[in-house]
Amino acid sequence: MTRFRLKSATMALRHAHEKDTAITIPAGAEILAGALDHSPTAAPNRTVQISWNGDFLTMFQIDLIERGEDSHSPESKQKDRV
Repeated sequence: MTRFRLKSATMALRHAHEKDTAITIPAGAEILAGALDHSPTAAPNRTVQISWNGDFLTMFQIDLIERGEDSHSPESKQKDRV
């Protein structure tokens, strides 16, 4: 799993009791995400499993790519020092 920090609030889905519930994960939150498909043929609506705040959720891969950053990246480490 890869650790990401969200740059902006992002929607995720929680599945419980045969029902999906949309929740908003706030900007700045750190999440763990399963494998991303970076191939040019990856479906834009592909979902990935994530872990946040003790919950296992589903998020669209495109949202994670566009609104998240690898929290081990140099850019992320620089923000931690500010």
